[in-house]
Amino acid sequence: MMSGCQNQEEEPSEDDQETMDKKPVVSITYDGREIETNEIRSCFEPECSKESAEPDSIDHQEFTEGVNPTEVKDGESITIEVDGEEPSQIYYSQYFERGQSTIEETTLDKGNEININGENKEDGKERYYVVLEWRNDNDEFLGSLSKAFSIEIEETS
Repeated sequence: MMSGCQNQEEEPSEDDQETMDKKPVVSITYDGREIETNEIRSCFEPECSKESAEPDSIDHQEFTEGVNPTEVKDGESITIEVDGEEPSQIYYSQYFERGQSTIEETTLDKGNEININGENKEDGKERYYVVLEWRNDNDEFLGSLSKAFSIEIEETS
């Protein structure tokens, strides 16, 4: 009597969601130094979904509570640094005290930098909420991470 085994690879089911091998570490820097931030949410598959990754509402003042503002020179940039897989998208919203105005969801282009332009802000204080999102080649959600920070703009002479 002879028996044999056949080695077949299992095909992934539609329920199998691709996940990231290693969760990235994100730091926000100015002039080569990491600035103080609050991590708002860190959410990666399979522990969470796109829906649970987003807060119910964005409150710049609440998100930056307890964060000391970093002094930044007008016209310079803040850099978002990622140790690990680069995100598919980075976007942010900005709140400035004068008139309590908010600029919603600005998507960063290549370079991962937020350019600081304080010309319209009377008191020079700004609060930022930054979201990094990772997606696979099929545009399926893999994870997101959000942070908030505060700056005070120094006038340049």
